[in-house]
Amino acid sequence: EGEWFEKGSNNLAGRIRTADIDFENNMIYCVSSGGNIWRGPLVDNQFVGENWESLNDYYQIKSTTMIRSFDYNSSRRIIVVANHGVFITDNDGLLIEQSIGLDFLDDWGHIKRSIMSNTGDLILLLVNEWDYEDWRAEATIYRSLDYGNSFQKILSFDDNQGFNQVEQVNHFDIWMSRYFEGDIFIINDTDLYKLIGNNIEFISSMPGSQNGDVALTGGMGLNDEFLYSYVGGRIF
Repeated sequence: EGEWFEKGSNNLAGRIRTADIDFENNMIYCVSSGGNIWRGPLVDNQFVGENWESLNDYYQIKSTTMIRSFDYNSSRRIIVVANHGVFITDNDGLLIEQSIGLDFLDDWGHIKRSIMSNTGDLILLLVNEWDYEDWRAEATIYRSLDYGNSFQKILSFDDNQGFNQVEQVNHFDIWMSRYFEGDIFIINDTDLYKLIGNNIEFISSMPGSQNGDVALTGGMGLNDEFLYSYVGGRIF
């Protein structure tokens, strides 16, 4: 017979899907599986585990994958990316709005990956959407240059770009450094590309012929970016 001791949280139950730390204002933000945006204070850059507050009890955002907080128009903008859209608030959740240009996700599709610059002026989404002309699923990239207010499609991974039409979004991933200005990288199975403006440039291929579910991540070294990829069960 064991003895159990409660360690917290004090007023939060369920899983945390994503989190972000705002060191400028000593706050930590996270989103729970129930769709609530939570905010808690940092003391001496340490999380004390108390005084959590929910910012959106009246409007839940489920299936979230990213939350970020940044300065915007003399206020603090919170942006939340979910499978079905992007949500923004400039007043701590009092008013939550959806970004323009992603309404089609209400009918079909989802956002696989979102990447964002540290200041929020560039946001890219890797999206799985339905191509109603060719009547198939298609991997695409949407971009926001106005801090998440609106998104526009800039690229479709179709045969016009030299890609296999039948490949789903799980064959692709996208990454860029959050804190340092650098390149935007795209992976398609074992092939690596750079996104330059609205176009892609082939960089190199990894050894082997793996395909399937892929993931791309990286970081900044002393002189350049470094990348790690997961392709069909192998890590490069």
